[in-house]
Amino acid sequence: MPSALCDCGQVFPAGVGAACPRCGAPFRRTEATAACACGEVFLGSASWIYREVTCHKCGRACELAVVEEARLAVVTRAEAGAPMPKARWAFLAFLLPLVLLLFLNDDIEKRLEETAKENPSVRRLLEMGEDPDEVLEKLPGHRIHGAWLPRESPLPWLFLLVSTAAFAGAYRYFVPPGRAAWKQLGLVALFTGTAGILMLLGMQAVAFSGEGGFLVIIALMYLLALAPGVGFVGKLIGFTFGVGLCEEGVKAIPLFWRFGGGNSRLDLRGAAAWGIASGVGFGLTEGVHYSLDMYNGIATAPIYLVRFASCVALHGAWAGTSAILLWRWQSAMADTWGSRLWAAFRALIGPMVLHGLYDALLSKEHEILATAVAGLSLVWFLWLYGRADRIEAKVPGLAV
Repeated sequence: MPSALCDCGQVFPAGVGAACPRCGAPFRRTEATAACACGEVFLGSASWIYREVTCHKCGRACELAVVEEARLAVVTRAEAGAPMPKARWAFLAFLLPLVLLLFLNDDIEKRLEETAKENPSVRRLLEMGEDPDEVLEKLPGHRIHGAWLPRESPLPWLFLLVSTAAFAGAYRYFVPPGRAAWKQLGLVALFTGTAGILMLLGMQAVAFSGEGGFLVIIALMYLLALAPGVGFVGKLIGFTFGVGLCEEGVKAIPLFWRFGGGNSRLDLRGAAAWGIASGVGFGLTEGVHYSLDMYNGIATAPIYLVRFASCVALHGAWAGTSAILLWRWQSAMADTWGSRLWAAFRALIGPMVLHGLYDALLSKEHEILATAVAGLSLVWFLWLYGRADRIEAKVPGLAV
């Protein structure tokens, strides 16, 4: 007899009148199926399509596919209330500020020289590389030549609100949240943008204290990434297993919690929305921090647009990719700790490498290649997410 897969993750013998022994839900009509090489057959609802299940007989992983039956009539996207399948690619527009930055030649050294000529009293401080706050405090308007905002400007907080509204609207239309509730997504973004960032800073502090045990390796990776004179390969390793591992790991904390028992009850769209929300929360907080600490009084206007548009989109895409992969491997997340760690590593390694490659290329001033990596990151996420459109086209009523 084939095995039934309940939406709660429980496996039980399928049959007329069968019910889940864990949650009591009756066996529903089959919309997804998988056949293992050992002969075991798994039957599940539409929420299992494209997810993997670990066979309880032989341990192999099987991916469930759509049942091709006449009763699964094809419905149009208009009937389902979802956007057309190619609409999601419009999300790539958030990378335009990053592309436009390639054509803008902002020579900060030249602007510092002009500032020194106009303000001889701070020339010595500029030449000595003194604390930026001390230098900017003595300048008229508290900014160097060509800078957009004064040092003490609170406008980055307004940028945060505008960016939040822009991404919420874009994700709602281009990549809808499926079964995820907007309240949940807001809490996920808030958690990662506050507690997640604090956890990251705390982990870095412990690592650099020299008393963090294995975390010392993280400190070494950060030093390898940021040290001058290190070659590109060294930078790539440092950024991938230092910055990439820590930041993508922190953004994945809500995902590990949601998928930890293999009982998320989320569809693919909902899982992606959780990842996106976590990444956007991280990117927005990072944007405010960089603006107040590094950009105000020094940077030109385009940098703010890149930070609050392109960079936030990148963080959302990397975390959203991890979420989709974890969603597929939920059965492994409900298995042994070894299986959970392996599933987490497989879900994180791709975004980690892309994150590390992007930062490494920027550190070597290969802006064009870094922009190409950013585009690849969003394309990969949108391609993975697009599989939901194929599900929606074959399973009536699945669209939310």
